[in-house]
Amino acid sequence: MFDESNSSIIERIRERLEEEFKHNVTLYDSIDIERIRTDSWQVERFIQEYHHENETFDAILKTLKWRKSERVNEINENDFFKELWTLFNLEIHGHDHHGRIIHWMTWQNVSIPKDIIDLAYRFSIYITEQMDRMAGRNGCTSIINVRHASLRDIRIDFFRILIKIPKHYPGLMRMWLFVDQPYFLRTVSNLLLNIVDDKIRKRVAFIPNNELTRYINQELIPESLNGSRKFVQPINVPSINDCYDRLGLEIKICDEVEKALKNVQK
Repeated sequence: MFDESNSSIIERIRERLEEEFKHNVTLYDSIDIERIRTDSWQVERFIQEYHHENETFDAILKTLKWRKSERVNEINENDFFKELWTLFNLEIHGHDHHGRIIHWMTWQNVSIPKDIIDLAYRFSIYITEQMDRMAGRNGCTSIINVRHASLRDIRIDFFRILIKIPKHYPGLMRMWLFVDQPYFLRTVSNLLLNIVDDKIRKRVAFIPNNELTRYINQELIPESLNGSRKFVQPINVPSINDCYDRLGLEIKICDEVEKALKNVQK
């Protein structure tokens, strides 16, 4: 365990990183290198997660290489279509009682078309990156409405890809609140929790709708969770019908997405 001040540890790790950048600069994005140099949180967050210097250093390198390979800094909202937000009632809106930004989504009777799994993965990276930039050191709380979820919604292949993302953002996700989980999904939830990291598992809670105000103010609760706030659609993001060709998708995807949208619970 570290027994020195964070500032000295950060500087030592930065020195090791600079040596790595000197010899292997092409493996990393210049934007990420600059953030390491100027924003101490980009090192400190890994220290808090891994505690030991060598493990921290290795984890930072893996994340920096992952970010370069996934071109994280190049992703923007125009790489997607607005129905991706609508399919999951996805928003980043408000703060919880601890001052953390809130990520909202609905896990419901919607099946992700197979042909957009890769795009959905990149969309997940994009949303996580947006949350990270907004949250800073405070972190984020994710509130997931699962009252309309069903067994057919669970794609283990996509879930296994998705759970790789949080490890590259230590200190971001402070809590996942699953609201109104159906009784028949409890066994499945337990199975899924068994394949995630223990640090993630300890941050997961299953709560009924009437306990939401323990974590957030009443006015933030959306209509989908018996509140009064309306879902905010993304602005200036094209519909799939207007951008499927530019995104390298076949026209049949438009019909599949439209079909999926019919199952969305407002």
